[in-house]
Amino acid sequence: MHWIISQLPGIALAAVLVSLVFRDVTRSRLERFAARQALDITVANGPVVIGYLATTRRWRAAGFLAGLVIEFGATFTQHGRPSTGGVGALVGWFVGALVAEWRMESRQSAGVRRAASLSARRLSDYVPAWFVTVNVAVWTATIALGVAETVILRPTQWPAVVELAFAAGVTPATWLVARRILARPQALVAQGVLAADDALRSRSLHVLGGSTLAINGFLAALIMSASQTLGASWLPDTWSFGIDVLGAFILPLLGWLAATSPFAARRRALAYPSGIAA
Repeated sequence: MHWIISQLPGIALAAVLVSLVFRDVTRSRLERFAARQALDITVANGPVVIGYLATTRRWRAAGFLAGLVIEFGATFTQHGRPSTGGVGALVGWFVGALVAEWRMESRQSAGVRRAASLSARRLSDYVPAWFVTVNVAVWTATIALGVAETVILRPTQWPAVVELAFAAGVTPATWLVARRILARPQALVAQGVLAADDALRSRSLHVLGGSTLAINGFLAALIMSASQTLGASWLPDTWSFGIDVLGAFILPLLGWLAATSPFAARRRALAYPSGIAA
């Protein structure tokens, strides 16, 4: 009974997420998106934005719940009672976000004439340069930490090997999805709908980048905690503590702030050669 009571907050959160999956996109949520992206919502582009918000919410919530259930089941198998630290839910949410963006098709119906821009879409059109730099730096540092842990403390550090393998795949997977988002065809439609399409690309990249930053931070903290648990940390205590705080708190907070920060996509002049896909 005690463990059930201790898990009530997680159960309540899961129940809220289930209810959100079936809830319509509210006006306030639409307005928040528009404010963050400096986008004017019109009759033409409103359905595009609403459809995107509803689809991504369903996939992210489904991933979150799946991760929560898997972590509950795994801890029950290992320790005889279910528990969760939230990492499984975070990873599930991230996977759901990746799936949502990968499956996201062009916002226009089939057969609509496509437009090609004379200048290629760049990542810097949709996210600030510092955000990309920080993500790459954190990912590199996490990989380096994991490699050092496995080389110096082998063979006692098999958890670090698992976490290193996961860290090695998170950022490349995000980059593949980011490339798909950038390369997604853009229809020859009204400027308001084009602006909405660019706003959706920008917000998708912000969310994925923020999630990657948070997950890499958590992984760095887990890699460090594994050696501390075994009493075999090769770094000074102050460094270990700093990595724990940075990875478990500061980087996830920075990722959340980056994912929700306002950023107007930088528009480019479009040219319309006949029938060429962007």
